[in-house]
Amino acid sequence: MSASSPREAELRALHEAVIAERNTCLEEMDTRDGLPEGHSQLSEAAHSRNQALLRDLREAEKSFKRSSNLGPNRNIVKLEEVNNEAFYRMTSNRDLENHEELIQNIGNNISLLK
Repeated sequence: MSASSPREAELRALHEAVIAERNTCLEEMDTRDGLPEGHSQLSEAAHSRNQALLRDLREAEKSFKRSSNLGPNRNIVKLEEVNNEAFYRMTSNRDLENHEELIQNIGNNISLLK
């Protein structure tokens, strides 16, 4: 009888562990059953919204990468060049009357690019 005693103790401990795990699982099932009606529908709706948002973000990322690979917009580069030239003329010219004319030219250049 002493030879089966350690085996029985091992089986008893294993049985208690299985029962404890079973009780934990039953408690989790009770918790799930306690959720309000329609919870799974709300969860599915939230999941589909999240998937749509993720899709939109990925498309926006692709679009951004494509546009950043193209380099700067030609109109913006041209406007910067014109404005830099006008600023250079303005700072090199000490004549204040020309400043207003140069500022007007900058405004005209901006309106042409629109």
